[in-house]
Amino acid sequence: MKSNLSTREANVYLIYLLLVLLCSVASVSWLAFRNYNTNDETTRALVYERVKKERIFWKKQKEALALVDTTYKAIKLFNPALNAIYADNDIRNQLRNIKSYYSESEGDIHYKIFEQTSNLYLMLLEDKKILQKKQSNVRLFKDQLQKCQIGFKANQNKMNLKVVQQQRGDQSASQ
Repeated sequence: MKSNLSTREANVYLIYLLLVLLCSVASVSWLAFRNYNTNDETTRALVYERVKKERIFWKKQKEALALVDTTYKAIKLFNPALNAIYADNDIRNQLRNIKSYYSESEGDIHYKIFEQTSNLYLMLLEDKKILQKKQSNVRLFKDQLQKCQIGFKANQNKMNLKVVQQQRGDQSASQ
């Protein structure tokens, strides 16, 4: 398609478009960044505060790690069949202590891991109890089934013996 503009007009039109583009980019940039604070002292203070919070978090995490490991080992060793209420209460207290790290600093998302760990370990403890109950029920049902089978076989043998005795009695009476 052939343009009706001369070379000079095309150059002026290009310069006009570039000026409009530059002005619009400058005005949008000014609107977007007019409240942006470039004060280095404020930025440094924010960075120092962030680093301080990170150090506090790592310190608390290091403290909690020992408690988390101890709680996990206690859950692994916990035997629900023994009905040791003191052990169950001790584990639940440890889980509350782990969760308390989150409740101290609810605003910081880093601390959410403590609550999630506590909830996970609580589920693990409850699952262990449920598994033990189901296993004891299975053993009970197997014992009951075995007793029923033994009783059934004994009754079946008695009935077979009566049938054999009746047949012998019928045979001796017919002779």
